[in-house]
Amino acid sequence: QSRPKLAVDDFQILRRIGQGSFGQVFRVRKRDTKRIYAMKVIRKSSLNSPEALAQVVTERTVLAKTNDCPFLVGLKFSFQSAEELFLVMDYKGGGEVFQHLQRDGGRFGEDKVRFYVAEIILALEFLHSKNIVYRDLKPENCLLDGSGHVVLCDFGLSKVLDSADAKCRTLCGTTSFLAPEVLLDVGYSYPADWWSLGVLLFEMCFGWSPFYAESRIEEYERILQMEIKLPNKRGYGPEVKDLLLKLLERDPEKRLGAQRGAVELKCHPFFASIDWAKLAVRRVSPPFKPVTHADDDEPD
Repeated sequence: QSRPKLAVDDFQILRRIGQGSFGQVFRVRKRDTKRIYAMKVIRKSSLNSPEALAQVVTERTVLAKTNDCPFLVGLKFSFQSAEELFLVMDYKGGGEVFQHLQRDGGRFGEDKVRFYVAEIILALEFLHSKNIVYRDLKPENCLLDGSGHVVLCDFGLSKVLDSADAKCRTLCGTTSFLAPEVLLDVGYSYPADWWSLGVLLFEMCFGWSPFYAESRIEEYERILQMEIKLPNKRGYGPEVKDLLLKLLERDPEKRLGAQRGAVELKCHPFFASIDWAKLAVRRVSPPFKPVTHADDDEPD
């Protein structure tokens, strides 16, 4: 028995929560169940290049595979009108990790860092198990749900590989988070995501990007050549610094995670206190509970 076709009128638009390249994202309530969702509305007229169309198709493809992972935004419904495409996804009301990082004075304490990075590792592990390279890891794409767990969103730049040993070629992503092999156009794969995680970890600890520069070209040069020096900030042990240097390894073959994937990161001493089995089923209490709307009834 097929489900009745949905239309935009089946949802009440509550407020706009985001603006993307091809449309807007709204917080909506499904009229029959009263459940809250995030609805991405994509104008078909904005998909005027093969690249733009491919990005939307990829996002739809990846979203359809992410429902089984609690650390990834999942697709609940999709439909279209003559002018627009609609993707209805889990709504995560806790805001971006980026916003909370700014509120915390630009850096998190070690326990917060450990928790968030560990959950991001589980999200990337799931994507990689589906032959998906995420390619867009940055604080703005790490959301918190109402309980304070991390959820990755925005899969428009993701790449679904044909096989486990295939390579990506496209230069895409946010400059500060690009791995050296992405810039060098030598083909890249899952280790590029582990490099981006290293940059994210650095930002969470120290409050700035390790390769920040005024111009993009200078930033590229720093990513490729600059000696990576870790600031001597109090409150961070030697384990986190060791993890940083192993993730920000320019040779993708030697980078942590290159040989056995997420298992290598999980075994690192920085995560010695993490119970990975409990974390995977969200039975570890987050270090911080965001303030959310009263009606953000998120399914667990």
